[in-house]
Amino acid sequence: MKMRLYLISLFIILYSCNSVSDVYEVKFYRLSYYTEKGENKLLKIEVKEFDFHNIKDSLIFKKEILIDKQYHELRKYSNSSYSPMDGERITYELDSIGIIFSSSLSWNSLMKFKTSSDSINNIINRAMDFALIYSELSNDANFKRTGEVVKFEK
Repeated sequence: MKMRLYLISLFIILYSCNSVSDVYEVKFYRLSYYTEKGENKLLKIEVKEFDFHNIKDSLIFKKEILIDKQYHELRKYSNSSYSPMDGERITYELDSIGIIFSSSLSWNSLMKFKTSSDSINNIINRAMDFALIYSELSNDANFKRTGEVVKFEK
């Protein structure tokens, strides 16, 4: 009887360990919010991975932030130095993840990036909280449309 209970327990433990070790594939999504003919729309597209900024983008500001005992660098970029006037965008990027948010300076549109992982989404959301807290990251009035970075006085 003891042997039977032992075998049943062992089987349950081995089965549960096997199911836990199954690989969980993280999915990446780009959420595009825009206005079309006065109506707000949302478009959700699955992407392979998050992109990083274009090498031609101008770095506006960067800040090292602490999220869950891990340091990340949050950077803000603009493409206004090379884009047409109505194509200018402000982009936020985490060094460890890639672009997490992008907003048009001309059109009523923005892109937010999410994953199927709660822990990664938590990092993204906390980083955007920091972007709103630090005026250097959130205030576009500090950025000249010529693509020049304004020096921030402390």
